[in-house]
Amino acid sequence: MQAVRWPLRSETKRAVRASGLLMSAGLVGGLGNLVFNLMVARGGGAATYGAVGSLLMLAVAAGFCALGAQYAVAHLAAVGAPGARLLGRAFWGVAPWMALSFVVLVGAVPLASYLHLGSVVPVLLTALLLGVTVLAAAPAGLLVGRSRFRAVAVIAIGSTVVRILLGAWLGHGPGTVVGALVATVASIVLALLVRIGWVIWSERTSAKAAPPAAPLEAQPGEGAPGLMMRGALGALIAGGLWGIWTLPVLAARHKLDSHQSGEFAAAQLLAGGIIWGTAPLVTAFYPTLARGRNQQAVVVGLVVTAAVAAVGVLGFGLVGPALIPRVYGPEFHPAALLLFDLGTSAAVTAVMTFVCWSAVAQRRIVWPVIFGLGGGMAGAVVLCAAWAHSTVQLAASPSLAMALGALVAGGAKVVMNWRSVRPADEFQTGKSVRA
Repeated sequence: MQAVRWPLRSETKRAVRASGLLMSAGLVGGLGNLVFNLMVARGGGAATYGAVGSLLMLAVAAGFCALGAQYAVAHLAAVGAPGARLLGRAFWGVAPWMALSFVVLVGAVPLASYLHLGSVVPVLLTALLLGVTVLAAAPAGLLVGRSRFRAVAVIAIGSTVVRILLGAWLGHGPGTVVGALVATVASIVLALLVRIGWVIWSERTSAKAAPPAAPLEAQPGEGAPGLMMRGALGALIAGGLWGIWTLPVLAARHKLDSHQSGEFAAAQLLAGGIIWGTAPLVTAFYPTLARGRNQQAVVVGLVVTAAVAAVGVLGFGLVGPALIPRVYGPEFHPAALLLFDLGTSAAVTAVMTFVCWSAVAQRRIVWPVIFGLGGGMAGAVVLCAAWAHSTVQLAASPSLAMALGALVAGGAKVVMNWRSVRPADEFQTGKSVRA
C-alpha cells in the first residue's frame, strides 16, 4: 500500500477545515436534539417518551436512507460542471424513496398496535416526517456536492433552533407524542424551503461567473439511471447501518416494560450522539473523495472518526450515570455497563459508516459491504429476538451484529478475489500447455 504523504494535500486540508465547521454545527445540532428530547421526556414521562423515542427512531432510520440519496446527489454535483442546473434532477433522484412514507402509511394500524399506542395519529405524522425528510435530501445533497458547507451549517443550526422552540410549546402534557412529531416535521419543512432557495441563488450566481456548462446527459454514468442506482446503493448501506443500530430500541419497546423501554430509549438516544458527532466528517470528506481517489483523505478521515468516537465512549460511560438522572429526571438511572455497551456499539457504527461511504464516494465495488451489512442485519434480528432479554444485552447487540457483518464482508471479499483471479490462472495455464 502506498504510504500516506505528509504534509497534507490541499484537498485533504480543505476537507479537514470543513470538518471543523460541520462538526461545530453538528455539536450545536446534537445539543439541540438533546434539549428537545429532554423537554419531551420531562413533559411526558418515561412511559410516553418510550413511544416518542420509538417513532423518532423510525424517522431517523428513514433519514439515513435519505442520506443515501443525498450523497448520490452530492456526487452528481461534485463532478458536474459549475453552474449546471441540477435541482430538478436531484428531486427526481430522491423521489423513489418517498415509498418509505407509503409503507408506514399502509402499516399504520399494526405499527400503532405493536408500539402500544392509543391512536394511529402519531404513526401518520411519522409517515409525513419520513416524506419531508426524503425530499429535504435533494437540495442538501446539492449544497454538499458544491462544497457549500457554510450554508449546510447555518441551515442545520436554524432548523435545530426552530425545533426546540416548537418543542417547548407543544412537547408536554397529554399531547406530548403528537406535539414532538409536529415540531420535528415543521423544522424539517423549513430547512427544505431554505435549502431550495439557497440552491437556486447559488446556481444563478455560479452560472454568471462560470462558462456555459456541458449538458448533464453527456457525462457518462451520471444520468438519471446512474443517480437512482447510486442512491439505491447509498440508501441500502445507510439503512443497513442504522437498522442494526435502531433495532434494539424497537425490541426494547416490545419486550420490556414501559419504564425500562423509556430508560433504554433515552440512553440509546444519547449514545447516538457519537454517530451524529462523527457524521459531519463523512459530509466534509465526501466531495474530496468523489472527485478522485485520495487515499490520504481516507486515512485521515478514518483516524479522526475513530478518535472522536473513542472519546465519546469514554465520556458517555464515565459521565453518563451521574448526568442522565439530572437531565432526564430521577426516574432515568441507567447503569454504567449499559452506557459503555451502547457507546461501544455507537462507535463501531460510526467507524463503519465512514468506511462504507468512502467506498461509495470513490466508486469502488462495495458488494462485500452489502453482504456484510446483510449478515449484520440478520444477526441483529436474531440477537434481539432470541438472545437479548435485558437492556444490557440489547445494548451489546449492535456491536455483536457488526462483528458478524465484518466476518461476512471479509469472507465475501475473499471469494470475490478468488473468483477474479481464477480465470486468469486458468488462462495462463492453458497458454503454457499450448506452448
